[in-house]
Amino acid sequence: MAARGYIAQGQARHAARVLRKAWEAQPHPDLAAAFAEIAPSESPSERLARFRALTDLRPDHPETRMLKAELLIAAGDFAEARRALGDLPEREPTGRNLTLMAAIARGMGEDEAAVRGWLTRALAAPRGPQWVCDNCGRIHQDWVPVCESCHAFDTLSWKTPPAEAKLPGGVELLPLLVGEARPPAAPDRGHGAAAAMPEVPPVRPDSEGPPSAVRDAIEPPRPDVEPLR
Repeated sequence: MAARGYIAQGQARHAARVLRKAWEAQPHPDLAAAFAEIAPSESPSERLARFRALTDLRPDHPETRMLKAELLIAAGDFAEARRALGDLPEREPTGRNLTLMAAIARGMGEDEAAVRGWLTRALAAPRGPQWVCDNCGRIHQDWVPVCESCHAFDTLSWKTPPAEAKLPGGVELLPLLVGEARPPAAPDRGHGAAAAMPEVPPVRPDSEGPPSAVRDAIEPPRPDVEPLR
């Protein structure tokens, strides 16, 4: 049974085993999100420790590096977060890892110009693969069985969209913060570095993962679909 089915049944150990195997085969942000759902109320330090079950697998993969950096930022260890990213922002810059660099720069007390510089680069950088409808080209933040635009069934693929494609709205600076996945609050966007935080869409890693394997690992069986035999 898929990981989310195990989570719904309170079988966290079985869910974690499924997700670890899938991560070892191909790291993917949806797998990390499902792994976070196993213990949604844990503290940042508890989450960092528990996620070692994933981050110790495929440690040099870009997705693993970015995941570890996100967890360390949530735990307030910005120096280690920078080390976790390594040369990824220079070697394979994307909107996601450059936004992480902005968060690290802010956390380490760098000046506003440095933070703005990273954010400016993030806006111009490639977004990496997204869930894209093969029928109409609509980009979705998460995989869904039916396209939200053209309503075609099972047409979403994990791939890099055309540069001119419209990305979904919203902000997810650090998707694995304790509690709800949302960016840090910015009470006054008119002053300081908070004013420079752009409204950027969720970004994905640079690795092409197998969407069917990811879906099979995280999604429980749908009661309205007859399983193949």
